[in-house]
Amino acid sequence: MPDESRRPKCNALDPKDREKTGKRKESKRQERRVAEKLGGKVQPGSGSDLRAKGDVELGEGSFLLEAKRSKYASLRIEAGWLTKISAEAFASGRKPGLAIELDVGNDPLTEKDWVLIPASVFRDMLAQHEG
Repeated sequence: MPDESRRPKCNALDPKDREKTGKRKESKRQERRVAEKLGGKVQPGSGSDLRAKGDVELGEGSFLLEAKRSKYASLRIEAGWLTKISAEAFASGRKPGLAIELDVGNDPLTEKDWVLIPASVFRDMLAQHEG
């Protein structure tokens, strides 16, 4: 009987495994693009490390972003995502954000990358900009 612990975790011939691998590559690509576009850095292991949570760190550690994407024109935002990134950001003295990527087609006026931040953080940024 074969040792189950030695079996590969990803079967390249299985369509479901290929789809998961493709999604992971697209997610990594999004994280790199968001970091480059906003002048941040990608967190090692996509936030799986205890010392480096979240997906992208911005501005000398002032923001911590979780990155989500959809190959469609819509994305359902889950409260759990916001809870997770808020807890991780506040625990490390940073502000939380959710970077999302949507398929907006060929619309030249609509960017495909957006960053959602809490209203209180947006209010503070407005006050700093105006003051």
